[in-house]
Amino acid sequence: MLKKCFKGLVLLTTASLLSLVLTQAQAAKKISLADLESELEVTFPDALKTELTPVLKSYNKQKSPKALAYAGNGSGHFAVGISVKARSHFAAAQAATHACEEYRTNNNIVSSCEIVLLDNAVIKLGRQYKIGLTEKTPSSVWRISDLSSRKSIYLAGTIHLLKPTLLPLPAVYGQIFNKADRIALENNPLLASDPQRNAQILAITTPDKNEIKAAMSKGTRKKLKKIFRTLGIPKKTIFNAYPMMLQFNLGTVGYNSLGFNAANGIELSYARQASRLGKAVLEVEQFAEVVKSLVSLPMHVQMKYLDASLQGNEEGHKNLEQMITHCLRGEIHQMYSLARKESDGDSVLSEIADYIYDERNIGMLEHIESYLTQPETTTVMVGALHLGGPKGLINLLTEKGYLVQQLNHSGGPL
Repeated sequence: MLKKCFKGLVLLTTASLLSLVLTQAQAAKKISLADLESELEVTFPDALKTELTPVLKSYNKQKSPKALAYAGNGSGHFAVGISVKARSHFAAAQAATHACEEYRTNNNIVSSCEIVLLDNAVIKLGRQYKIGLTEKTPSSVWRISDLSSRKSIYLAGTIHLLKPTLLPLPAVYGQIFNKADRIALENNPLLASDPQRNAQILAITTPDKNEIKAAMSKGTRKKLKKIFRTLGIPKKTIFNAYPMMLQFNLGTVGYNSLGFNAANGIELSYARQASRLGKAVLEVEQFAEVVKSLVSLPMHVQMKYLDASLQGNEEGHKNLEQMITHCLRGEIHQMYSLARKESDGDSVLSEIADYIYDERNIGMLEHIESYLTQPETTTVMVGALHLGGPKGLINLLTEKGYLVQQLNHSGGPL
């Protein structure tokens, strides 16, 4: 299954991709029951405390990679799954989640299992993101109106990978989907298995292996071989993909280790609903062109981006959590600033970020403006990072003279 993931591409418009290897500091840190309760903002039932205390004591003694998954229904019933001495963080997370789900199912516990410890890094529960949210909380959804024609469409910021406990989304997302005759996404996830599209992407992303080998440093090779070995992927395939594709795919596996995946993403959910209801699913980008632009970057630029993503980041999961918090609160400009924080100090990385977050917005804008001239009501859903910043879609549409109204969680204007 893991080998197959390298045949496609999940293009993430989120913050710097997570390294698959946590820092030594994270792996060595000891976690106590009190630490876990404090970080997760929960008070465990006495029965769970009794069970977890010796488990955590043993867990702290185990070597990385390791993971702990948890499910609780709020009424004292719970399920726990643990994996230690796994081959990789991904394998540890998968095994822990499976053990938790098996116990949860056998004991009729109505709650989703989620990773709460990866090594000794505490991973935020889905319900924690929703603390303090109300119907009046600003959302990452806007109504865009042409005052001359009185035509309106909806523009929603999305996160491509989510975990089940972050669902359901704020009510406004369902409302703008129901009002739409059709939806428009960055790319249609239902076409991910389309043979013709896959053949086109494969042709674009198949590099000259000798060029990759010549450009890749010994240090990068060593890191990648270690990661590939833990994932069960032949090390000789290191040179089978462009550095940008390696980075995106490895980053996806990193997110999967934390419990986030495209199966729970906003786009796939609404694309499936649209298909069932007979609503058209449009695309605001040519996916093949986006991929082509990325792999056409100079090789030294791609290598630098890959190298940056392979650096252990003790706060990587914290940055992801903050990004999601910003998105749920409609704080698109803060989200954008956080995403660019690491890249803006480097001219090479900043140039790539310009393309990923800003330059693609010009083509998206053209599609959005065309929808405002057509009779159908369209709901556009794109990565939330395309909305914020000086060259984000919200600012570009405002400069064009359209009425841009941010909506709250219940669907009303702010």
